[in-house]
Amino acid sequence: MAFYGPFRDPVRNIWVVDFGIIACAGIIPLALVCGPIRGIPFYWQLLDMSFGVFGVIPLLVVRRMIKCLEAYQLAA
Repeated sequence: MAFYGPFRDPVRNIWVVDFGIIACAGIIPLALVCGPIRGIPFYWQLLDMSFGVFGVIPLLVVRRMIKCLEAYQLAA
């Protein structure tokens, strides 16, 4: 539901995609800091961090597409 705004009006709601990118980046330090505190094995922490790494890939692709759409709208 959170990403409905960029689907409806991507140029105006690019901030939602940026927020998702920041959230994916925040997973890595969160897993590294909180994992040992909670006693989570390191390979599970790597799995947790992979969600951030692989989650950011489609967001970066969508962000690039929104920037192209924005440039196209400005040129028209």
